[in-house]
Amino acid sequence: MAANVQHADAVTLVEHLEKHILEDASYYMTYSDAATVLGRNAARDGRHIGQVTSRIDAACFYAKTPFLAMHRVRETHGGHINPRSFGGDLWRPYIPALVARAEAHTWTFDDFHSMKRQLQSLGDDAATLQWKRIEMFGEKGVQKALGLLPG
Repeated sequence: MAANVQHADAVTLVEHLEKHILEDASYYMTYSDAATVLGRNAARDGRHIGQVTSRIDAACFYAKTPFLAMHRVRETHGGHINPRSFGGDLWRPYIPALVARAEAHTWTFDDFHSMKRQLQSLGDDAATLQWKRIEMFGEKGVQKALGLLPG
């Protein structure tokens, strides 16, 4: 689906996650749940849901928060964190540390505010293009995602 549809669905999904996580800090959902929230068909629109969650995590990168969707939107079968959330040689060695950072984090209103502001600033490019730009940071980007770089 078009990037503007990805964006609109990302905003809707973040609002849903914010409401539920601020009420229950242990809340998570599955990709099928996300499809339902967005009025989509989980079987037919799985790729789109993946792009929506990827766009959310791109916004998290710029907001300097842990990856929300990676941690809180899980595989439909089994409810596990999707090991394919971050493919490629750059991210693969750091997936356990990214998950640990997300698991240790307590989400606040300010976190969501910052992340939603970054989501609005991403522009019209699809999630795949957002991540190509992020990956240009290389190891420095990984360190930022792990919360290891100042400010």
